[in-house]
Amino acid sequence: MLPSGRARRSLSAPMPKPAIPERLSIANLLRPHYKTLAIGAAAVIGESFVNLLEPWPLKVVVDTVLKSQPVRNGWLNHVVFSVAATTSSRF
Repeated sequence: MLPSGRARRSLSAPMPKPAIPERLSIANLLRPHYKTLAIGAAAVIGESFVNLLEPWPLKVVVDTVLKSQPVRNGWLNHVVFSVAATTSSRF
């Protein structure tokens, strides 16, 4: 018996193998957070899409005012003008 109170291990007994930790990888670290990451990725993609469309309403207004041409009847023109009308009435 050792002074610490533990029994002495026999030299012929096999050494216990240390527990092998699970292989660390980025996928294993991010797996618990996949919902939050998916929402964040969707938000970034949506914002990028909106930023690409941002100059388009200005182009329609400038083309209409400077060229004095009527706006063609397109579904996107209708959406832009209806959004512009609702946002301008808020201010």
